[in-house]
Amino acid sequence: MQAKQERQPQILIIDEDVVTAKLIAMVLSKHHLGVVIAHTPAHGLSLLSQQVFDLVLLEVYMSEMSGYDVCERLREGVHNTNIPVIMLTDSQQDNTVELAFQSGATDFVYKPIEWELLYQRVRFALRSYANDNDLRATRKNLAYAQRLAKLGYLEWNLTQNIFSGSEEIFELFGLTCGSRNIPKDEFLLHVQPESLSSLNAQLSELIDHRLD
Repeated sequence: MQAKQERQPQILIIDEDVVTAKLIAMVLSKHHLGVVIAHTPAHGLSLLSQQVFDLVLLEVYMSEMSGYDVCERLREGVHNTNIPVIMLTDSQQDNTVELAFQSGATDFVYKPIEWELLYQRVRFALRSYANDNDLRATRKNLAYAQRLAKLGYLEWNLTQNIFSGSEEIFELFGLTCGSRNIPKDEFLLHVQPESLSSLNAQLSELIDHRLD
């Protein structure tokens, strides 16, 4: 059996400086990270609305729109609320870092860029983002299970391969079947994808116990 291939993290660079953007892309690509470059804020925001990224590297000072404004705009997107944003700048003004964090940035890197430092910042941000996503998924599944436990009963007729249950539990799965009896395959279509493998494992265990 082949091992499941891990998804390559995807990074979006938004920087009008063509040379710097290409250098960053070269460095990160060597560490097996996927990189997409946007040379204008508008293009970057457009890409963020169309694709899934795991991190944004964002230049602060750009002619079309400042990095602060871009960061605030991207945070308004439903899928970008928690994405790490590392801002880049060659400015040494005292309020630069404060403004970056106020606009929603996760971290900050000064130019000229120290390449190993940049990679370590990116690596740490990606790891933290992945851990946070796992935690959110676990909490969602726990809340779902707790709600499920309070909603009456669910029964599986192995002979007929039919599920039946209380009205409340059928509403939880978005089912409005009047008789509250539904074939197993149709019922499983309404189970949340992240819970499906666990449920199938439990159903298989029930069958094994019955055969015993």
